[in-house]
This record gives sequence, C-alpha cells and structure tokens, in this order.
Amino acid sequence: MSGSSSTVSDDARAVTADALQERGDLRGEFIALQLLEHRGTATRAHTERAQALLSEHGTEWVGDLGQFVQSLQFERGFPNTLALTSAWKASSAPPPGLETIEALKQGRISPSRYAALLRSGAFPALRSVSMGSLAGPRAKEDSILEALEQGAVPNLERFHCLVTPTKWVQRALAYVAATPTIGTLGLALDPDGRVPQGVETLHRLERLELKLPAYFSKPGGLDRLKERSDLTFMYFENTLAMRRESATCVGRYSGRAAAGFAAGWCFGLTNAMGNVKTLEVLNNEKLADALKSLAPPGLDVVPVFQSGVWRPG
Repeated sequence: MSGSSSTVSDDARAVTADALQERGDLRGEFIALQLLEHRGTATRAHTERAQALLSEHGTEWVGDLGQFVQSLQFERGFPNTLALTSAWKASSAPPPGLETIEALKQGRISPSRYAALLRSGAFPALRSVSMGSLAGPRAKEDSILEALEQGAVPNLERFHCLVTPTKWVQRALAYVAATPTIGTLGLALDPDGRVPQGVETLHRLERLELKLPAYFSKPGGLDRLKERSDLTFMYFENTLAMRRESATCVGRYSGRAAAGFAAGWCFGLTNAMGNVKTLEVLNNEKLADALKSLAPPGLDVVPVFQSGVWRPG
C-alpha cells in the first residue's frame, strides 16, 4: 500500500488487511483490529489481540527501522509516531516505513542530527514535531527551530517544545504564531510550573498541552487563558488530558501509593477545570479500579484500552 498515513483511506487499509489475511499473513489481522479501534468499535478482546500480535511480530514488521526506534506507535495498522534513538547518523540511509510517520519525537538524537533529519524530506506525512531531548537540553537546540522556521516541515499541525530556557520558548512561540497550520502547541513548564507569557496571544490554537514539573498539581498562569473556552488542555508526562466534559489519565501509575498520588493529582485538576464528568484511564485497569473507589460524586471513571506501542528488545 503506497501513500502516507494521513492520505490513505481506511477503505484502502481494509482492502490491504483483507488481502494479507487471505494469504495467511497475521499483519492483515492486526491492521483490521486497529481499524476497529480507530472507528471506536473494538472490544477489549480486540485490543488485547492487536497488542499481542504486535508484541510477537513487531520486530519483523518494523524491520530495519527498528535500529533507530526508542518507541513506535502504530495507528490504523501502520507506524505513526516515532521517538528516535541516538543511532541515527547523518550518513544513515532512510529505512522503509518512514512514509506513514506523522509524528516525530526527538528522543535521544542530538539537535543537529534531528534538524538535518527534519530537512531531509524523509517523512512525507509528517504533521507533528516534538523538540526536546531525553538526554536533556543541548547547546544546539536553535538548529531545530532554525530548520522549522525555514520550512523544513511545511504542513506542521502540532508542535511540542519540551525545553524550558526562556530564549527557546519565546522563539518557539514566535514560530507558532507565524505558522498558520499549527493548531496544537505543547510546552514543558519551568520548575515553578508557570505557563509562559505570550501563550494567551496565540488565538489560533485549538489545543494546549502542558508538561508539568514533578509534583505540581496545577500550573500557574492559566488565569490568562480563562477566556479561551475553545481550548482543549492536556497535562502530560504526569499524565492527564482535559477536554470539555471529560479527561483521560494515562495509566503510568501502579501500586496503592501511586494510585493515591494519581487520584489527588487527577481529581484536583478535574475540579479546577470544572465540568469534567468522565475520567478515562488508559491501559491500566488496576489504576482505574483504585480511582473509582476514590472518585468524588458525579465523576465517572472508565477504563480504556488501546494497542499499538512497540519498543525494541
């Protein structure tokens, strides 16, 4: 199947899935199951089967791309979100599988290599870029912003700036303001948990994602955005997505103490945001059960399951 992840229709993917299944290729079943997830008709058994298939056959399906993968998210049956390792060099030949990647995360690749990769044109479907290395801030983060400012990713819709030094954050905000296609902005808050000045002027934004420092329950400066009732807020890495009427907690907590911490953090934010009636807990049934027992009246806790994450090793 040719074409990018965003341009290939679900019907075309279903045809591919059918053809593969007729040949006895389990990849076809995996694509079909993920299409059910995308349409919202998958059962938990479907999701668990899809993840089991990926766990067993992912290394084969990922192929040569795997040497550069820190983590890889499949959506609708194909690689969609790629977090990179430091193994990617300027001399690396682009492996098969990049044509469906819509979201790229810096991971552990250096800023200069990441900038060169963004300029390479190797990701025709790219719509989302995350800037900020897991190895910590680097001196050449400017090279990433320079590549973006010069149009390395012409159809960017989502941009995450996960570094906190003011000079880079303000430059990132200026880039977002000058790029009409961007509707989602992600920011890592400084150690004091303050929303950067200038975010409130980005009237085109539809979604604001905030990475909180450890142990913060609510970022400062949200009052400047109180008139933006059209915005969707997401708090991640700690991790809670807030929408009107509902929220999603990513199930990274385990154990009784962690569940208690998650409860205080999640319920504190849902109360602060107001109008949240449903809290979805992703891929962690034990945490969902713990939060159900702690939830305040009027807040429904619902476990949600999703397949598609592959990591090497």
